[in-house]
Amino acid sequence: MPGPLRKTPNRATAATPTSPGPNTPGAAEAPSLAQALQQLIEKTLAANNGNVARTARLLGVSRGMVYRHLKRSALAQDDTT
Repeated sequence: MPGPLRKTPNRATAATPTSPGPNTPGAAEAPSLAQALQQLIEKTLAANNGNVARTARLLGVSRGMVYRHLKRSALAQDDTT
C-alpha cells in the first residue's frame, strides 16, 4: 500500500473531533455546530447588507439554505418572546 494511503486512517482518527468532557475548561460556552453555522450566516448576511445571494455565494451554500436558517432564527426568536 502506498505511503499516503497507509497514513490516511491515522490522519482521520487524529482529525476526529472529540466532545469536551465535564472538566474541560470552556466546555459550557462551546456552541453547537448548528449554532455556529447560524452565527456565521447572520454575521455574513449583516456584512453583506442583507444580500442573501452574495452571502450564499461567499459561504458556498445555496440561497435556500440561507433562507431556511433565517426562517429558523425568526421562529426561535418568536418562541423566546
